[in-house]
Amino acid sequence: EEIAKKSRVVVFAQKEKELVISTDNPTQPDLQEVLKTLFPDKKIVISFSMTEDLDAVFANYNQSLETSFSKILESKGRAAPEIVNQILEDALLLKASDIHCEPEEKVVIIRFRIDGVLHEAGEMPKEYYENIVNRIKVQAKLRIDEHFTTQDGAIRYTSQSHDEPIDLRVSIVPTVDGEKIVIRILSSYVRDLTLTDIGLSKKLQEQILKSAKKPFGMILVTGPTGSGKTTT
Repeated sequence: EEIAKKSRVVVFAQKEKELVISTDNPTQPDLQEVLKTLFPDKKIVISFSMTEDLDAVFANYNQSLETSFSKILESKGRAAPEIVNQILEDALLLKASDIHCEPEEKVVIIRFRIDGVLHEAGEMPKEYYENIVNRIKVQAKLRIDEHFTTQDGAIRYTSQSHDEPIDLRVSIVPTVDGEKIVIRILSSYVRDLTLTDIGLSKKLQEQILKSAKKPFGMILVTGPTGSGKTTT
């Protein structure tokens, strides 16, 4: 981790006698020497990567959410806003499309949906969850005194790692163990895709563009959760 972050390098591909290393600073001095000490038996090939792509890979070195939560709680500061920000920043770094906060009997499970698949990101003690729900409700302009009906709202979040504000759709649903929160992230890493990027064939792209130019009618995008409706 220390060498990876200091020299801004990651292993991109590995063959029997060759190793492809990716970096956003390929002209840095002594890079080959540093890599040779790590991989003495390999031929080193250096390739270029965008800075944001490297940062996304470095997210794998990050502490788990539980560790971040415990440090925030130890500081005994304004825990709820800091925990909410930590969850959002981690989700953006991992390019998640959804955040699920699921209360259970004694803990709250945090899950991120990444490329359509839900991954467990961490858990927190149940006693702090009410403040977190209230924090999100206030930001989404929802009623904090309503706990037994579904509520939907939106937040415009200013991230430390993104230049532009990020739109979040918030859905809160009552369950037996408390209020479950689902946040859909409408970030630039979704908005910047083209019809080609999402994998549509040339023929399909032409059909969609032709239909979109008509003065009437509608195009329906349908499918189950995680199939790519929002992205499309």
